[in-house]
Amino acid sequence: MNKYVLIYLFTTIYFVTGCSEPKIQSYDDSVHVIDVDIEDWSTIGELPAVYLPHVSREVSDPRFISVSGDYLVISDHTDSGMLKVFSITHQYQHIGSYGIAGPGPQEFGLLPFLTRDEPKGEPLLSMIDFSNKVYYKVDIEDIIEDERFVPIRSIHLPVELVHSQRVITMNEGELVGLGGGNDGKLVKYDMAADSISEHTEFVPAIAHDILNKGYLYTGEMTVNNESGLIAVVSLYFRQLEIYDKNLNLIIVSRLDDTPELEIESRDGRYRLLDEARFNYGAIDSYGDKIFVLYINRTIGEIENGSCIENPSEIHIYNWEGRFLSRVKLTDCPTTMAYDHIHNRIIGVFGDTENEEQIIGTYDLIP
Repeated sequence: MNKYVLIYLFTTIYFVTGCSEPKIQSYDDSVHVIDVDIEDWSTIGELPAVYLPHVSREVSDPRFISVSGDYLVISDHTDSGMLKVFSITHQYQHIGSYGIAGPGPQEFGLLPFLTRDEPKGEPLLSMIDFSNKVYYKVDIEDIIEDERFVPIRSIHLPVELVHSQRVITMNEGELVGLGGGNDGKLVKYDMAADSISEHTEFVPAIAHDILNKGYLYTGEMTVNNESGLIAVVSLYFRQLEIYDKNLNLIIVSRLDDTPELEIESRDGRYRLLDEARFNYGAIDSYGDKIFVLYINRTIGEIENGSCIENPSEIHIYNWEGRFLSRVKLTDCPTTMAYDHIHNRIIGVFGDTENEEQIIGTYDLIP
């Protein structure tokens, strides 16, 4: 697998115009701000990946990954089926490959983003196809039974959600989209009323007041439907945000010493420098815990394939925004999902040339 995949997953180098003085981050009194110094936290081991060769051989170009129910689902850029399903309870045995590329109904124009739809153990996933502008909700067991990609719901996205980076169901009658061309906004779509009922600005300030800044906010989110909460992280900011069901920001848990984005200006246009650091690159949740992949590498280090000096970490929070633990890895997965059955992280290694080391796991200490 080529290492360019990692860049595809994490960033768009976005040229934009506009200029002003750097912003100062502030919050009103309704937001509970938690400052975390991760150096105060001892690491849980320095975990090497345990690779899964039999899973790795089934995928050729994996981009996104999710766990739901008893299943691992990998979004794979291949003609043999764009959704690869594996059984977690049977040592990640490959069950089948589903979904084909194309512009038609129940076909994928682009490789779908995957999000665990309800972090309670049901085999449900949300996914979006940017090219066909469609949101799908799927029951993995239905796909396995029918031996083809059959969603339980498909919705043509309204214009406000078309370029969202993630879309997920909330309270059944609502979709919540994150980021993309919405300049970092969270947007809630009321399906019954066919209207945008709520929206909020994504909070972290960037170094300059840049116009059309959308994809600088490369974000991820996870939802706790039991409590009606949404947790959001962004690639360029070292903080976790928690929103209520009305998209009000209620908690910010931020790491100390967060660097500003490294941006340079050329003829009034901005671009991210190689020194721009990737921070939180993936998020998942199950029960009362939130799991976040901390990339901790610059664009230049990723392009050069460097991982030894700054391996990734897993940061674990609860839904009150409290930092629980820090798990230091010995290598650098490009994205991850949490396996709640075995209490482990499953990682995708997008910059490896070894076809048996594309998928690996990290066992967490209970």
